[in-house]
Amino acid sequence: MEHMDQSTLYYVVNARMPTEKAHGLQIAKMCAAFAAGGQKVVLLVPKRGAGSAEAIYETYKVAPSFGVEFLPTLQVPVWVPGSFLLQSAAFAIAAAHRLNSLKNVIAYTRGESILLFGRLLSKKVPLIWETHIKPDRAYRYKKVAQVARALVTVTTYYEKEIPGLWEVEESKVICDPDAVSLEDFQNPEPKAESRARLGLSQDKKVALYIGRVDGWKGLDMLCDAAEFLTNGVQVAIIGGEPDQVADLRTKYPKVMFLGYSPYEQLANNQAAADVLVLTGNPASEIAQHYTSPLKLFTYMASNVPVVAVDLPSYRDILSEQTAFFSKPSAQELAQTIEYAVTHTEEAQIRADAAHALVQQYSWEARARRILDHIAITTT
Repeated sequence: MEHMDQSTLYYVVNARMPTEKAHGLQIAKMCAAFAAGGQKVVLLVPKRGAGSAEAIYETYKVAPSFGVEFLPTLQVPVWVPGSFLLQSAAFAIAAAHRLNSLKNVIAYTRGESILLFGRLLSKKVPLIWETHIKPDRAYRYKKVAQVARALVTVTTYYEKEIPGLWEVEESKVICDPDAVSLEDFQNPEPKAESRARLGLSQDKKVALYIGRVDGWKGLDMLCDAAEFLTNGVQVAIIGGEPDQVADLRTKYPKVMFLGYSPYEQLANNQAAADVLVLTGNPASEIAQHYTSPLKLFTYMASNVPVVAVDLPSYRDILSEQTAFFSKPSAQELAQTIEYAVTHTEEAQIRADAAHALVQQYSWEARARRILDHIAITTT
């Protein structure tokens, strides 16, 4: 195998780009970080709608340091039964054919749609699989995992689970949590201006959650916690689809639902908070063992105190020195929020420690570690 800097890393992912979902940000940031590390990179995604390389660079505020190829594949209407499976299969076939026709390339992919792609890929093309969540019917992925030259996870639990799960060497597996663009959070707007823009009270303490409202996120716990908080503490949530937000406003009248906000406003939005809240459904295996949420790292970068539901996946990064942990119940979460917003000196000490810790979790540092691991496993 030739040195990495003589090869082109194709980041292959069956995803709409750009997208409002967090995985799009992670993909774009990693492509840019790999390129910043001296690696030639091409993002290979399916052609959907009017997507363009320029739109990706602009949406995610990344340098045009990597190429983008939009691969024409089967377009299946969503109302067709099995539409996603058909589209995924078509993309896997097209992507494998594309890479098999090239020389001196490395295939890097994330997600669980690797199954067919991995089986069709030539053995001459090293395959790197970044897997965030143990797939359903995991036994089906055994051959692909064994063929892959390296596997990248984002939690220590999954890193330890993989060798026994698919009978692969421990040396093939690396755990590297998600990361953050530290420069994006260096100069947020003042708290008063952020609150005025968002329509939040200048007088109340604000406990803020920013992100998607999917079930495993455990957001209902924070919404229920609002019932136990005093009038001096306001729970606010940024995120969610319009229909979700409408339903939640009706169900939880004490919570302010501010709707979706683009990434470019994230630093300014976080500045409005007295505490930033990280929830998670304790009944969800994803929340317990397989998530490395981007919001965790952006929260830390904001230098605002963090209140987190106590889950093993968050303990990979956080400790009592860097966050306030709550037992997974609405009443306990409310008590922890009340404590954090009333013990401001202690809260700021923890926020400062989190801010110092997050400096090691840049996308560039993550890319360097993964590139070093790939270089070892592909030689």
